[in-house]
Amino acid sequence: MNSNSTTPAGALVVGSVPLKNCDEVFTLSSGVLGNHLRRIPDGETAERGNWILFQHELFSGSPQFEFVRAPAKDDVYEEEFEWARLRADVSIDDLDLGTLGYAEVADASFERFCSLKDKRVISPSTRFQVSLPTPLAVIMSFVHRDHRHLIEPAYQQRLVAELETIIDTIPPAELAIQWDIALEMALWEGMVESYFSPMKQGITDRLSELVNLVPAEVEVGMHLCYGSYKDKHFKEPEDVANMVELTNGVMAGLNRELTWLHMPVPVERDDESYYEALPGLNKSMITEVYLGLVHDSDGVSGTNKRINTASRFLPEFGVATECGMGRCDPKRVPGLLQIHADVANPVKGLTTRKPS
Repeated sequence: MNSNSTTPAGALVVGSVPLKNCDEVFTLSSGVLGNHLRRIPDGETAERGNWILFQHELFSGSPQFEFVRAPAKDDVYEEEFEWARLRADVSIDDLDLGTLGYAEVADASFERFCSLKDKRVISPSTRFQVSLPTPLAVIMSFVHRDHRHLIEPAYQQRLVAELETIIDTIPPAELAIQWDIALEMALWEGMVESYFSPMKQGITDRLSELVNLVPAEVEVGMHLCYGSYKDKHFKEPEDVANMVELTNGVMAGLNRELTWLHMPVPVERDDESYYEALPGLNKSMITEVYLGLVHDSDGVSGTNKRINTASRFLPEFGVATECGMGRCDPKRVPGLLQIHADVANPVKGLTTRKPS
């Protein structure tokens, strides 16, 4: 148990977990963190382990698109990349992206989730967490700059249709939706040029709309993401100020509560300057805040240092890793989950139900 004056309550498994399948993710997460978790993701296993990379097939496998090279300096990647562009003989009105795969996988994972609940592996009060990318993330990752404004609405229409299918298929009291906010952070941090203006208002309007699409009886969260490739962010955040500014902008456009907010904390940041903007966070419509300050490179002691500093600026929060674990060595996962349990209190009202 954590000996800090402010002990975090609860834990969040951010999204991806590099295990074999969702059964392993559900079972390990529940076994280590059962009464710490309000919700559990399926781990985004198999083809989803590299986040949205599998969505590239929507473009590469379609005759509606052609591919051209663009200078890396224009975008978020380190080398030249082939970008999808609508063929000249294809009208945007005729564009058909097909199914994206998220609803189908969610349905299959939820079936396994329910089975493990029936076997008393998962607590009856724990929800099933579905992580989704924003349309902007997919468009900025795979579509040529000149056609992003054309294709973004079409992709959003398909993603919203899949969201609606998920909501119609899974009982609201069992469901939690997480929006992964990554390329938006790259734009906000000035790493890449925006294809819309004004940039900040465009981002917050888009995110407010996505959160508002989730019915009030379904939980919804935002994971503010700076990436985790090779345990490195695409940019090390200087502090939480930009995350607070973006979140407050989203809050201004909401007509429902945001159930949770996740903000990453780099391993070396146990200094006060990183957290000083936290008191400015508009928490009036945020139920839970999770700080991604769990790292296995310095374990419980280092994590407690970050907790102690953060608690001077935010008295109530839960803990998480700074990003999904999907790109790390699977052998690290049990230890990472255990650190969450070692530094945080269980959630009041949650009980662990293990096989009898």
